[in-house]
Amino acid sequence: ETVNSTDQQYNAFIDPDERYLLLGVFGRDDSFGGTDYYVVFRNADDTWSVPLNLGAHINRPRGSEWSPYVSPDGQYFFFMSTRTAPVDALPDSVTAAELDALHLRPENGNPDVYWVDAGFLDSLRPAPR
Repeated sequence: ETVNSTDQQYNAFIDPDERYLLLGVFGRDDSFGGTDYYVVFRNADDTWSVPLNLGAHINRPRGSEWSPYVSPDGQYFFFMSTRTAPVDALPDSVTAAELDALHLRPENGNPDVYWVDAGFLDSLRPAPR
């Protein structure tokens, strides 16, 4: 029940040591909007913690996130996001060549893969109960 906290969870990634589960979740009250990434930690009594939103550095109001993955060495968190650049960062008009360049760059609303140091995941783990 804690893992399946809404009717829409996606693309779960389980830590190889089964310490945590990463998943995209749609419809939680603490969402930044759309689908956000959450972590659920395995407790010593073999239950799961409540889902914790991975925060604004990972989840964006104008993006959807799917397909979390941590590298085999545990060093990097890879994720897909449909981020968009802030509206004020876009020009009022563009040429065809500039439009093509905008289409090819990250944060254009199409899915892109990002990665960050995965060390922040352990800092989210709740204190033992």
